[in-house]
Amino acid sequence: MTMPNEQKTIAFFGATGGCTLAALSKSISNGYLCSALARTPQKLLDQLEALNVSPEAIKKNLVIIPGDVRDIASVKAALQPVFATSERGNKSARLVDVVMSGVGSTPKLQANVVEPVTIIDPTICKDAAEMIVRALEEIQRSDIGQFKPPSMIAISTTGIDKNSRDLPLALMPLYHWLLAVPHRDKIDMEKAVVGGVERKVLAAHFTVRASLLTDGKAKGSAAVRAGAVSSCHSTEGDAVDGSPAVGYTISRVDVGNWIFDEIIAGKDVARWENKCISVTY
Repeated sequence: MTMPNEQKTIAFFGATGGCTLAALSKSISNGYLCSALARTPQKLLDQLEALNVSPEAIKKNLVIIPGDVRDIASVKAALQPVFATSERGNKSARLVDVVMSGVGSTPKLQANVVEPVTIIDPTICKDAAEMIVRALEEIQRSDIGQFKPPSMIAISTTGIDKNSRDLPLALMPLYHWLLAVPHRDKIDMEKAVVGGVERKVLAAHFTVRASLLTDGKAKGSAAVRAGAVSSCHSTEGDAVDGSPAVGYTISRVDVGNWIFDEIIAGKDVARWENKCISVTY
């Protein structure tokens, strides 16, 4: 399975977040046709301008759908965008080839010794993934015989796999104590994405588990290490196929750039297909 730039179409959810924004900006600049669901379209346009994405490329290669990821009509519009120009010669709405979700929420402290950190919206990742899968199921039912399931890239986190260690030992107690609430959301999101593959509304998943995210500058692909396991949420104690990369941090922009280089535009993307991929420095 490959994703070369042959007017491939990509739907982005959580597009104003650092990882997704980096992948979106590179996709637009490299000629991919992109749709992005955004609650505040002008914010996304301002961010793309700050990243020096040309206005011409934005006009030609991006459709912004105003809306919320919990609104199925908005999600379906992002999954079936109408582009102003298309080498396919088809101006009607058409299901995208790839879906990328980097939806997330802001952490906050709470008065709870057991779970001291929560997030403002503690089920947003799960809800977004479930809504995308539900929207694809509705599209499938209305497009019998012509439905071609897209692949999905989902941004997740290290520290949630019970059968493989992708964290340094020193971080494990802190991670599991401080981040229990956001980790539950990521686990549920991953299960929803894998479920979409099992129900055949997704062709494949690429679940990218980033180590602790920073807002630092990009170090480049040479600094990024990646490893993958094929059993994302098997029963605890099961044997694991593959080996994750273990590290402390990685910048959001390097995660997004890695996703573009290795998955969206990668020449050996099959090596990452249907795997949980840890990325770190």
